[in-house]
This record gives sequence, C-alpha cells and structure tokens, in this order.
Amino acid sequence: MAVTYTLIPLHLRQDFIPACIKVLKHEWPQCKAELLPRLENAKCTGLSCSLGLIEHRDHALPKDTVIGHVRFVPVTNRPKAVFIEGQCIDGAKRGRGLGKIIRDRTEEFLGKLGYHEVHLHTDASHKGFYLRQGYRVHKFLVHTGGANLLRTFGDVASWHGNTASRGWEEEYEGPIATEEEVTDGVLGFFFVKSLVEVSTQD
Repeated sequence: MAVTYTLIPLHLRQDFIPACIKVLKHEWPQCKAELLPRLENAKCTGLSCSLGLIEHRDHALPKDTVIGHVRFVPVTNRPKAVFIEGQCIDGAKRGRGLGKIIRDRTEEFLGKLGYHEVHLHTDASHKGFYLRQGYRVHKFLVHTGGANLLRTFGDVASWHGNTASRGWEEEYEGPIATEEEVTDGVLGFFFVKSLVEVSTQD
C-alpha cells in the first residue's frame, strides 16, 4: 500500500483544521489551537500561516489523514528568513520517523517559496535531533512578526523582538521574555539552518 506525505496550507483545506487542533492540543494541552479557524481563513495569504502534514494512503479510508502541524511566521531582521513553530506529530503516529519527514517537507516547502534561512526554538530534549539534521544553535536575537499566537512556546506569551500582528494584540497577555532570557538560553535553544546550503548539496 503506497503511503505519501504532503504539507498543505490550512487556509486551502479548512476541513483539516479540526484534526490539526487535536494534534496541537495533544502536544501542548494549554495552547490556543482553537484560534486556527480565525487565523486560517480563505483570505489568508503569505506569512503567517499554518500547514497540516497529510498522510495519503491508496485504497484505504480515510484516504487523507492529518498527522502533523507546522506554522510559519516571518523573520523581520534577516533577509529571506522564516521562523517555524508549533511543529508536531500526532502522538499515536510517533516512532515511525515522521519527525524527519515533517522537517524535510517543511524545508522543501520553504525552499520552493524562495526562503534561504529557517529558524526554530526547542527545549533540551530535542536539541540532539536538530543538531543531527544540520541545524546549529545561535544566540543572535531573531525578530519575528506574529509568533506564538498559538502559545506553543513554553510559559511566555511573547519575547523581546516579537511584534504582535495587528488586531491580535490581546492574545499576548502574559509574561514577556527579555532579550537576555532569549539570548542566554533561559528559554531553551534557538536554531538556524541555511536552506541555500541544502539546495546546493542536493
């Protein structure tokens, strides 16, 4: 039975949103995944945006199943760069190498859009995985636009360098991490990977 995987923007397939909410809530029970229907409407174009990782199975029902989620937001102080967050795999599907698949599909998707650099944040438990995938830890401050609306970033509402999207300011009530907390590793690790190097090697 052939199985393939694709990333699909949720504003194009809003019927996938309820399943993505379940995946996010399983990974981060206190997150604001319920905002997805408002965020991913038919008028949503460009960044920021959420995508579902879809498993396609031939001759099986359901044929298309949501098994993961990732969200892209713009990096505003580095050229052709994007910050990824809320990246997760359905808990029932783990142990099948799907973490690498969503990472590969994400980098392919962003590379085709013309981005040269991808940034992300994670805790110590995932540090080794991203180092093995060619990411490196950085300590420069990345400025983002509209990050952490889904509140998948630990215990803080936002951080120094993140600007709230217009009309969504009320969703950022809570602790704001300082520049020192961001760059000193208090909140975990920030990673960067060049997509240009990847495409050159391929």
